[in-house]
Amino acid sequence: MNEHSSPKQKEHVLEMVINDFDVGPIVHDGYYPISLKTSRGILECRYYASAERRRAVVFAGDTRGGWDSPVRNILYPGLCNDLSRHNINCLRIKYRYPENLAESILDVLAGVTFLAQDGVETIGLVGHGFGGAASIQAAAASPLVSTVVSLSTYIFGTEAVRDFRETQSLFVIENDDSPIPIFDSIFDQAHEPKVLLHMKESSHDFNEAAPEVYFAIKDWLYKKI
Repeated sequence: MNEHSSPKQKEHVLEMVINDFDVGPIVHDGYYPISLKTSRGILECRYYASAERRRAVVFAGDTRGGWDSPVRNILYPGLCNDLSRHNINCLRIKYRYPENLAESILDVLAGVTFLAQDGVETIGLVGHGFGGAASIQAAAASPLVSTVVSLSTYIFGTEAVRDFRETQSLFVIENDDSPIPIFDSIFDQAHEPKVLLHMKESSHDFNEAAPEVYFAIKDWLYKKI
């Protein structure tokens, strides 16, 4: 598989090449375990494949690592199962190095590259917290990405939103814990098309607003990828 785009960290350019991958048998939760063998280590993924290959979404968690997801770890699995039944492929990634933004951007881009090699033509990215920053930077580096959903993402690492292509859209979902001044927010730096949804009285993980967040993201992805 081909080398994909690389983020800059200070003055050094980080690169990753996917050399091979292993696919395990489908599990009861509806995904195929995928191991991407890269030049920077093995990236574990969960692939919810649909009958078609044209559209897909990559889901990135926060700094907790593992198979992290908002809403008590149920939002991403629920969306993946639902979207894949409607011909949108879904890929969840497990960071190789949680809390390392540059390496995690590469992980998201590796997911994009894997999907492209599988025939996907347009891709959405969904990132929670730290994963929102990784997804924004990955989107700026990849023309295959059509939209980003950023959940509870702090301003650090999101400056690449200013480099989005005209065809790329942004959906920002914030909560009452978000310490982002309105004049310096991710949303304000982005061009149209963009939408901001503020979930009042909701925490960083949106545990109090599960249905609203779920359906808002699903509807956005249906329209934008």
